Amino acid sequence: APPTGIEYTLVLDLDETLIHYRDDEEYYLVRPGVNKFLQELSPLYDIVLFTASVKKYADWIVDHIDPHRYISHRLYRRHTVFKDAMYIKDLSTLGRDLRKTLIIDNLYESFLSQPDNGILVKSWYDDMEDTELLTLLPFLRGLVEDRVPDVREVLKRIMNSNSEEGEGEGDAEGEDIEGEAESPSILDEVPKLVNVSNSLHPGNLIAKE
Repeated sequence: APPTGIEYTLVLDLDETLIHYRDDEEYYLVRPGVNKFLQELSPLYDIVLFTASVKKYADWIVDHIDPHRYISHRLYRRHTVFKDAMYIKDLSTLGRDLRKTLIIDNLYESFLSQPDNGILVKSWYDDMEDTELLTLLPFLRGLVEDRVPDVREVLKRIMNSNSEEGEGEGDAEGEDIEGEAESPSILDEVPKLVNVSNSLHPGNLIAKE
């Protein structure tokens, strides 16, 4: 059960979201901002680790990067659903209100069971100038402070906005540019949510028809 008084649940991936394990050195690097991210969100969210890694490996890392135990629960590979060579993280197994549950992961397939609950972030390997997690902080705080009744509605509106802005884009001849398109990331819209708060604050996104 979530801590008393906390209504929202934040599910976090581990590899390439919070850390990157280096096989050549048999150690790991920690994504910039992880401690601040966990510290500032722990009073607002029940923070749950959900990794496709095995327990021994995940616990070794999390015990070091989260000494204050901001992460309250841990789920591992054995809790995922393995299908079509993918480890899918079914959020319904958490027993939490999905209207107030988000998952942050660098792999879209991880949250295929509940795509409207997912925030896709850029895979992280070693860029120590990365600000992905810190950029998300104001938005995630806003969801709770505005007591957004269904986070899925906010995420859908953001992703729909991305899709509408991308329509018709192509080369100079108006044709589609060939190549593999990257999956849209909610971070493309975060600056609007943060900097144009009067019109696109999470609560206003729900209120607007």
